[in-house]
Parts: sequence; C-alpha cells; structure tokens
Amino acid sequence: MTQQFSQKSELYSFGSVMLELLSRRLPLAKGRFIDREFRMAIDASNYDYYGLQCIIDLAIDDATICYRV
Repeated sequence: MTQQFSQKSELYSFGSVMLELLSRRLPLAKGRFIDREFRMAIDASNYDYYGLQCIIDLAIDDATICYRV
C-alpha cells in the first residue's frame, strides 16, 4: 500500500461508506469485510434485489419508495 490518494481509492472509500449505510454494518463485521460479503451475496438472476435482501437494512426498505425503470 502506498498511502497515497487517487481517484480509485476515493471511489473505493465512497463505495465502502455506501455499503455501510445500506447495510447498517461496520466495515469489518463478523470477521469479514463488508465488500466481500456483498460480492458473495449478489445474484444477477434476482432482479428485485439481486440477492442482497439479506444484507440491506430492512428499515430502508420500509421507509422509502423504490421506483423501477
């Protein structure tokens, strides 16, 4: 690790924060990194949530209206 910031590192950090907000979990929960947990759960054949309904915070689903395009 170079400890230098770049556009890639900024984007990765932003994505990590978004995952924390969507799941209401810490970056390292249950001994696993949150990004790895999301990648393992993704199911492209499930068009509603892409297999992420077990990870996404249910309070978000109840409090918002999702529009399909």
